Amino acid sequence: MTNSKQKPGKTALHCFPVPEKRFHLRHFDVPQGAPAGVSSIRHESSGTLLVGSRTEGLFRFDGSVFTPLKRPFSATTDDDKIHAITGDPVTGNVWIATRHGMIFFTSASTSLLTPCIGMPSLNISACAYDRQNRILWGGTSHGLFFANDNGAQGSLNKFTLGNTVITAILPDGPGKVWSGTGNGLYYFSDDTSRVYTFKDGLPVNSITTLFKDSHGCIWVGTTAGLCFLENETGNVIKIENRIPRTLISSVFEDLAGRIWIGSFSGVFILENNNLLTLGEDDGLLSPFVSDIAQDQDQGIWLSYAYSGLSRVSVDTTLLLSHRIVGETMAQDSRGGLWFGSEERVFLRQQESEKTVVFGSKIHALVVGKKDSIWVGTFADGIYYFTGEATFFKGEICGHYTRQNGLESDSILSLLQSRDGTIYAGTRNPGSLAVYSHGKWKSIHIPLKTVGRLYEDSSGRIWLGGFWEDGLGCLEKGKLRIYTEKDGLSNTAILSIVEDKDNILWVGTHAGVFFMDKDKFVPWGPVAGFRSTNHQCSGRAQDGTLWFGTKNGLYCTDRHHLQRLTINEGLPGSGITGIIPQKDNSLVISTYHGIIHYKNRPLSPPLVKIESVTTDRTWDSPSEIQILMTREIRFRFRGIHLGTSTMYYSYTLDGHETEWHDTFENEVTYCGIPEGNYIFRVTAVNTDLSVSEKPALVKITILPVPALRKAAEEDLEEYRRQLEIMVEERTALLSKALEDLKDTQEQLLLSEKLAALGQLVSGIAHEINSPLSAIRSSVQNIARMLDQTVRSLPFFFKVLSPTDLDFFKLLVDKAVGCEQRPSSREERTIRKDITAFLVQRSIPDAESVAETFVGMRIYDGIEQFLPLFNSEECRRILHMADKVSSFYRSSEIITTATTRASNVILALKQYMRSDTPTMRLSSDIVDGIETVLTLYHNQIQYDIEVVREYKKRPVIPCFPEDLIHVWMNLIHNAIYAMPGEGMLSLFVDEKDGNVIVTISDTGSGIPKEIQSKIFDPFFTTKPRGEGTGLGLDIVRKIVEKHDGRITLSSVPGKTEFTVILPVVDAGGNP
Repeated sequence: MTNSKQKPGKTALHCFPVPEKRFHLRHFDVPQGAPAGVSSIRHESSGTLLVGSRTEGLFRFDGSVFTPLKRPFSATTDDDKIHAITGDPVTGNVWIATRHGMIFFTSASTSLLTPCIGMPSLNISACAYDRQNRILWGGTSHGLFFANDNGAQGSLNKFTLGNTVITAILPDGPGKVWSGTGNGLYYFSDDTSRVYTFKDGLPVNSITTLFKDSHGCIWVGTTAGLCFLENETGNVIKIENRIPRTLISSVFEDLAGRIWIGSFSGVFILENNNLLTLGEDDGLLSPFVSDIAQDQDQGIWLSYAYSGLSRVSVDTTLLLSHRIVGETMAQDSRGGLWFGSEERVFLRQQESEKTVVFGSKIHALVVGKKDSIWVGTFADGIYYFTGEATFFKGEICGHYTRQNGLESDSILSLLQSRDGTIYAGTRNPGSLAVYSHGKWKSIHIPLKTVGRLYEDSSGRIWLGGFWEDGLGCLEKGKLRIYTEKDGLSNTAILSIVEDKDNILWVGTHAGVFFMDKDKFVPWGPVAGFRSTNHQCSGRAQDGTLWFGTKNGLYCTDRHHLQRLTINEGLPGSGITGIIPQKDNSLVISTYHGIIHYKNRPLSPPLVKIESVTTDRTWDSPSEIQILMTREIRFRFRGIHLGTSTMYYSYTLDGHETEWHDTFENEVTYCGIPEGNYIFRVTAVNTDLSVSEKPALVKITILPVPALRKAAEEDLEEYRRQLEIMVEERTALLSKALEDLKDTQEQLLLSEKLAALGQLVSGIAHEINSPLSAIRSSVQNIARMLDQTVRSLPFFFKVLSPTDLDFFKLLVDKAVGCEQRPSSREERTIRKDITAFLVQRSIPDAESVAETFVGMRIYDGIEQFLPLFNSEECRRILHMADKVSSFYRSSEIITTATTRASNVILALKQYMRSDTPTMRLSSDIVDGIETVLTLYHNQIQYDIEVVREYKKRPVIPCFPEDLIHVWMNLIHNAIYAMPGEGMLSLFVDEKDGNVIVTISDTGSGIPKEIQSKIFDPFFTTKPRGEGTGLGLDIVRKIVEKHDGRITLSSVPGKTEFTVILPVVDAGGNP
């Protein structure tokens, strides 16, 4: 042993300031879908966030997706301006102040927002709801309005405050209200009123926000600072000496009693009479903070005046040190944190750090009995100190090297067991150093290096080999080694921990294993967890196991898993050490610093199934029927404002009994047979709280023979949707359905069954597109009827006779326009109208020009010039636009029904089952065009169709059989051109024969198989995609018509030619 007075090296007793970063921010900016220009935010009882934008309207945010809510007015720029949001947290009712009045909706609904009855159709600049007295307040430039009975209906009352805009409203009990304006602060009650201005102590007269805290103080934000009114005296108290003269946008009190102040200079936080600040240097997206709210898990939300949102977590992660920390960290009995960084050992206590420099890199550190300190170095052995005092005085109580008992000076790991014995893992192969009763001894072991040491609850010492040596267990002097034969598929041991049931867990280079009856079993519900390096581990007070990896920090209760990364406040993803605390928190070291992490309980997440996809996609379904298919894909999403990475468990009842786990929000099942199933999925938060109930969808998988029934049900649904607006088309659709059912019963050959499957799948889009257009137009008409018809009597009442004439002229001209310019032509017309209006000094010329073009009024604008002198000009244009939209929507319905009718007629012709016994005269070109109609959806974008019909011959034939010929040849041509290409169709009559040539620009048919393509069951398609009967059937049909078919194919061009006689074999034309 060296002299006890010898020092290890340069000793630094400096006290370094410790960073205490209490706030962790997670941002949601425009790239994540956040709107720009956020003016107001509000937390909903459903766990989501309402976000109002001055430029983009109203959104609902669920933690990952911003969903725009439907607009109440026409889609103009002015209608998107949201000024404020208020609501009732008990009922979920929400009111929104906009440029065109107050809007009301129920928070649980995503239906169309509706104008609020009882409020004027004016520019509402501020709003507030008094839940206790059920009164809705709204502020405009014309005064302060309020409406009884939840603001949905009832009497309208008004306080006139002069020619000033109401900027803030604060209800303060029965009959009492505070109102902020540009001219000061107004107070009204049943028996008195008062005005506060700059003379009464306000920083300035321009009020921006009002708030009443839990102590009854009224906080007043202005454009140049903040003050508050004492609740007893009513005196104005300025706090300019603490908060700078800047625009105050919002004041908010959180559940812990902290006052949050949003401003255009960042955020200020008053806590226990201390002022904290958050600015761009602290991670804010911008200093221009517009509003503040708090979610159900105490997260603080900040919105920015120009772009994005931030969620602030307070005291969840406390940054203890910026030091780079390896796998050396320990804690003494007083809570002091010891850690090694390069050649230094640091002690972090309260508000400072102390450090001692050693002459070699620190590889191991143990705080033992009575807070003794043991330090293992890379090349200078082991140092021993009796406590903190001797450590920082440099008074070494023991320095152990090869000269006095160790077989190696390079120490990798240290452990002091409960009986006081010191174990040291060294770089010396096959050796474990043990210090007991003042002496070192070496135990020879079949491990190259011992990088980890751990004592379990029964006193066994576990040895982890770094270099894939295996796991050693030292018990009562006997050593056992666990390797691959004991279940450890990876034997590079990086971490060891025991759970609350005394089961041992080890982390390796390739996942985690736990001991089960003297064997190790791999554990890890997701591939990312199983394959990563597990560098350290720990067990929290509640029994949760924590595993540190290079990809973040994982936690598990053996049922569920979660992962923490820099999104939850970790300074880096590479975890090097974990020390559980008595309050269930953790001290975590990383390659980028050390934090104190408090795993607070969170509210359970919600979960929803977004879509199910087979050959089509169902959005948010609850129950579906599908045909047997190769794969089914489920997309789902967990909803929680406080969780960045959601973990999922899912199962498919009826197919399996076990649950699976994933961090992905999408799973795919393949080869599921026919039957009834229920897909279930739950979401898991970072605190391992699980959704209270799973999201589910019921699925019925039908066998292929059930195609007829499934197609019937799909088409019947389409028919029901069309019946509402196009009753005259119902009979035609019903006839097509009956024809389809009759024909399908006769399709016994697998080739025809496959062709039918392709046909039904292909026309779904062709029918669904016009249905979507009809549905959208019907909704537009319904919305306009609801909004416009109610207001027409009042509208006509206030118009003068001249204004009424202009209104009628606008509607007549809009309805009578038959011109249909292209989008490019419309832009040119819009520019011309705008220039015409600008030359005549018409205000807001671009918006007016947009309205004229929207109504299809493209010329004759000069006749409406007198209208712009009317005070009701904008209202007349707005109402004319709404009325004319009825006619535009009806035109869309007519066009869409015609398109659907054409597809149904083509389908009917192809599906006819009454095959004649005698030949019928039929136009060859009509049959080809029928097939092109059915394949329109597959060829409309990528394939160019070239038609060269030199004649339209009419010949005696079996029309339905020939349609099958054209169907097969055109289908094969499309299949041969998967990316893009040209489909050429040539028809002519020559020498008493009809010549039909169908060619494509695909890769061609190899010469060696061209002679086989008409053979039965020969196909070049992948297994399962073709039967090989198609061209065999085509050849037989052509020969049935006394004709012939030929093939010519080279790379880049394949051509089938069908030659049919104009007269049949009997000489009949």
